Amino acid sequence: MPRKKAADVSGQVNRIHCPACACLVSSDGQKLYETSAKYLESLKTSEVLGTLEGKFKELETLLENSEKELAAAVSAKQNLESQLKEANARSEKASVETLEPKQTGKPGKPAGREEDDW
Repeated sequence: MPRKKAADVSGQVNRIHCPACACLVSSDGQKLYETSAKYLESLKTSEVLGTLEGKFKELETLLENSEKELAAAVSAKQNLESQLKEANARSEKASVETLEPKQTGKPGKPAGREEDDW
């Protein structure tokens, strides 16, 4: 069986294209020969992604706080509405009691008028 020449073994034999990032790397993954546009784009994306994750966490916290404040405001509104209804009911009851005319004179006849007044 013939031996391979040293020139055939050294060149492209050790280099492969990474299926994930499309870079040219050694077959054992120890050396990076060329970076690809896809790899550079993924680096930029990962940097942006880190900042976006931080911003997302801040916004999540803000949303949770806003939801708690909204729930407290709705509860306070319902409490105030019930107090207002109670106060209106009490004031209506008091005004009805003061507006009822007091009956004087004979029953069945208008109050304050006697037959002699004609």
